Amino acid sequence: MAALFAVAERVGPDRARRIASAQAVSRLHDAAVSFLFEKKNHYFDENLRLVFPRISDAEIAAFKRTCYQNVALASVESMFMTERDFDASTIHGLEHLRAAGKSGVIFVSCHLSNWDLIKRNNQLLGYPTSFLYRSLPNARVDEVVRRVRARWSTPVPVSAVPRFIAKIEAGENVLFMPDIRVNKGRNRAKLLFCGHRGWTSTFIAEMALTHRRPIVPVYVTRTKDGGYAQVFEAAIDVSSGDKKLVQQKINDSMSARILAAPESWTLWNTNRWGP
Repeated sequence: MAALFAVAERVGPDRARRIASAQAVSRLHDAAVSFLFEKKNHYFDENLRLVFPRISDAEIAAFKRTCYQNVALASVESMFMTERDFDASTIHGLEHLRAAGKSGVIFVSCHLSNWDLIKRNNQLLGYPTSFLYRSLPNARVDEVVRRVRARWSTPVPVSAVPRFIAKIEAGENVLFMPDIRVNKGRNRAKLLFCGHRGWTSTFIAEMALTHRRPIVPVYVTRTKDGGYAQVFEAAIDVSSGDKKLVQQKINDSMSARILAAPESWTLWNTNRWGP
């Protein structure tokens, strides 16, 4: 990925998109992960067989190439994202956004398609958003990604969670992506995700219940013409007052979006359903 960013910066947005879309890039990415990160490759195969029990080896190979191609293309597109790319006609569910109010919204999403668009589009819609940021292992890639995301939102490092909580308390808009696996402990529960139980953070459900904030799911999906559409869903029902039940509703929302476009979800190569 670091090499792709370096090439993209040198050749510019149009050529970078063509390169990222090339099947050779996805095959190279797949080969590199298989060779350098055996554990990630194992998780990819294991997770696909868990969620799609009838999938064949050939289908897994094709699935991986498509997934890595989507990752490369979304990464390059995020690098060159501008306000000129914004198209209000590709935003759906604005009635749900308006119903949630103008501030104090907790947005939830998952690592699907080009999720960086959510932060850019939210800002242009008048909903500036902060989000928790986890540094990437490659310093070069991390610097580029952080620079891109900081243009459209306020990144808060995971080491500064109290600052994130303070933003929720103050009625600021925040974005949380709870599709990642977390370790067993406080604010964790083993909940259904894509049909199978996995450790999930209940932090946002607890914050919403404690501070009486609406939880609005929002996703970016790839369209048939190669573009993207951002979709706001109706606010999560929190009337139960139970953080586990609320988080399960969030998981159900994310799962439906992932299963509708599984090749667009980027976390297949993580230990999502580990013990």
